[in-house]
Parts: sequence; C-alpha cells; structure tokens
Amino acid sequence: MSGLPLPLNFFRCPPLRSEEKGFLQQLARTVAVDVINNSRISNPSMHWRLSSDHGDVHLYEGIDQSAPPGVVSWGSVTHVKASLQEVADLFTCEPSTEGYRNMMHVISRHDTLDCAHLYSITNNDVERIDVRWFALKSPLPGVVLPRDLCNLDVQQPFEWEGRQGFVVGFTHIDMKCCPDFRRSLGLIRMRSHRAGYVFLETNIPGQLEVTHLYQINMGGTLPRWVIRAGMKVRLKNVRNLDRYLREKRLSQVSFLAEAELIPVNDRSKCFLCQAKFSILRGKTQCRKCGEVMCRLCTQVWTILNSGIEVPVTVCTPCSLDPSRMEEERRRGLRAGTPPTYFHPNHTPQRAPTSTESVASSPIVLYIPDSDDDFNFVEDGKLGGYDKPTSSSQKHQGHPWSSTTGMVGAGIGPGQISGEPTAYDWNFRTPPRV
Repeated sequence: MSGLPLPLNFFRCPPLRSEEKGFLQQLARTVAVDVINNSRISNPSMHWRLSSDHGDVHLYEGIDQSAPPGVVSWGSVTHVKASLQEVADLFTCEPSTEGYRNMMHVISRHDTLDCAHLYSITNNDVERIDVRWFALKSPLPGVVLPRDLCNLDVQQPFEWEGRQGFVVGFTHIDMKCCPDFRRSLGLIRMRSHRAGYVFLETNIPGQLEVTHLYQINMGGTLPRWVIRAGMKVRLKNVRNLDRYLREKRLSQVSFLAEAELIPVNDRSKCFLCQAKFSILRGKTQCRKCGEVMCRLCTQVWTILNSGIEVPVTVCTPCSLDPSRMEEERRRGLRAGTPPTYFHPNHTPQRAPTSTESVASSPIVLYIPDSDDDFNFVEDGKLGGYDKPTSSSQKHQGHPWSSTTGMVGAGIGPGQISGEPTAYDWNFRTPPRV
C-alpha cells in the first residue's frame, strides 16, 4: 500500500505521567483476565457454538451481550508442540518500532502491512505491557479495505486449575499520537474489545492448547457474511503458530555441512517412517540430523541466518527438538533400530482441554513485585493468595476482579486516584459501527 511502511520516527508520542502508566497497567491486567475468561469455550456468558471443524483447528462463534455495540465474538482452538517459555520468547521483542516489526515479521508476516511501538508501560521477565499500532492486510482483497488498530498489549503468565499458562491480550485505546488514517492511508480503524492468545498446558508433555480470541468491531459498514468470512480466514491462521515456533527453534541451532550429510545412495528406505524409496517416494536429506528421509517426513522451513531468511530442509522430529533428534539418530545407528519418534501423520491421543471444563476456577496472574521478586493476582477472590515458589518461599497476592480492578484499593474501571486527563487519549469513546 502506498505510504507504508511509515518512517520509524513517524509517531510523536509525549511522555506519560506515572498515574497514567498506573491506569494502563491496571487496565492491561483486567484485559488479561477477561481474555482468559472469554476464551474458554465452556464460559456460559459467551454462548460459544462450533462454527466449523477443520481437523486441527476448531472455529467458534459467540455472543457476548456485555460487549459494546458492533462487537463480534469469534474464537479458534488448536494445539501446538511447544513450551510456555518458547511461546513467551516468540512474542518478546525490543521495546521499539524496529523490534516490533521484526517480531511481527516472524509471527504475522502474511497479515502485516506495518506496525509501530508507541509506549512501554512495563517490560520485564514476568509482565510486558505496551501501546502499539498495527496495520493488517485485508482478508478479502477487493472486497474489504485494509484495517488498523491502536492497542494496549499485555503479556503475562498465569495459572488456572493447577495448570500453567501464558496470555497475550489486546484491547483498543484511543491515543492522540495515533490518529485515524482513513483519509491519508486508506486504513479503516478497528477496535478490539478483547482479543489475544491463551496458551495452556495439557496433560501431554510438550503440548499446549492454544485459543485465539477475537472480540472486535471491524469498523466501517460491512455485511455480516463478509465479517464471518474475514474472521474465519484470520482465525485459521492460528495454525501458523506451530510453524513460526519451529522456525524460531531452528534459527537458534547450527546445521550440518553438505559433506556431513548421509549420502542418499546409502539408504534404501526412509530413516523415520521406514518406507522404501520409490519413484513416488523420493529421497531428501535433513540438514540437522543428516539422515536420508522421504519428502513426507521432511519440510522446507524458513530460518533466520544472520538476519537473512534462508530455506532449509529439516525433518519433522528435528523441527520439534533439534538436539534430541541428533542424539536419537546416534543411538539408532549404534543399536541398528529406527528412532522412537511418531511419524508426522500420526495423531497422538488428544488431551483434555479447558474448552471441555465446566468448572469456574479463579485465574491467578503472575505480576512483578520488584526487580527480583513477583507476586500473584487472583481473579474473583477477596482474600490474599499464597503461592509456593521453587525456592519454597511464598508471596502474598493482591485480590483482583476483572470488573472492579483491585478490590479495596478504591479503584474501579476507568478511574484511578487522580484520574489522568484526556489530553492523550479518550477511554470512553464508543466503538464506531
């Protein structure tokens, strides 16, 4: 699109006062709890119903009667092979426009037109809160104009029903330093009511349940069928997270030189699935473990090598755990047996997920308390919360409600002690239909 990307110094953002940062921090934590709650398919207040089943991704359409007018509610559920730390690292970037662009190129390269970092509210190992601008491509080119958003973003670990999780939440915020670009750039401003990703551990080691939530006002005047089609396109892209996680994983390891690969003539069958090679089942080599495999057991991945995108052929197990597969290969060569990895077409037994749970357990957010400590924030509980840590110490949590903020602190939604002036934003502007 003409005019994009914008210059790195395009946005002129005046400094925020400490009370304004405190307001945004409170709002962000409320958003984190709301995103977790609203993303649960078992949540009766969301009235979720299955819209379509694509095998690896389930799409849901909901009705949130408490949402502002014009907001549609959609969600998707899938699973990825990853750890919570890998997920957190995937969404971590330097608090700058250049760092944000690099991150979005990794996790949303097919959707992104441009993006910018406006403010950092908190930035530490436990909690990251930022104000960001994001322009995305049209999901239906020629039918729908491209959109942009000005969001308050939050990233936090949490615990729910004894399981660890990680939430990436968004909500719209109006900033004077981020004006409407409809006339200048042809971008329609969307408004996120509640949106984001919720990653939750399952009972299968190394597997996470991923819920992608969209509660958003699309802006403009779009017919319902166009909104539904656009939402389905966006939500099905959640399956790309698995690829992005693997490519980031592979970008952090070294690969074998051509001379170190097993010669293709030394193998008559695939090292992984043990199928014999033929005209229809060609040979290829994994650049990580060096073995000869069929093309069904390998894939071409795009990795970053010194900042340059490089295609590399890697087998499925190496993309999941590069170091472990190398050891597996050596053990298999010594024992003369194939590796103990599932074939890529194998589907493991599905783990019970939060979407099947009907229990209403409190959500505990992990929030920083100081530079070398952190405490816990619990949703919907008026008493303190003690949580043991690995060092056997306990931290006293602050009671938290997703609708009233910190109970007993005299803080409610949209207000703080000495509420910030509206010189920089307007918190109460209703969504544009």
